[in-house]
Amino acid sequence: MAVYNVVKAKHATLVLNVADTVNFSTIGASTFRVTNRGALGAIFLRADGIDPVLQADENYVIPNNTEKLVVVGDSQNPQIRLISAAASPYSVELVA
Repeated sequence: MAVYNVVKAKHATLVLNVADTVNFSTIGASTFRVTNRGALGAIFLRADGIDPVLQADENYVIPNNTEKLVVVGDSQNPQIRLISAAASPYSVELVA
């Protein structure tokens, strides 16, 4: 599992079936744009501090070549966790 600590944005590629965690140091941030820049597989993510699971309930799903706005539950410690069954490039960017 890769863990990244950023202020505004993270751009990376997921390793197959391995979750990435993106921690934001921007206190009060609550809305993020998550983009699946890949052409092969969907990305599953959670914004509540729990690891995502492929094709499981309670996960957001981002199909390939699409994006989704995600609101985190804890704006004091904003965190996005992502996983995919493909090597999917992604971006997570602070919106508000």
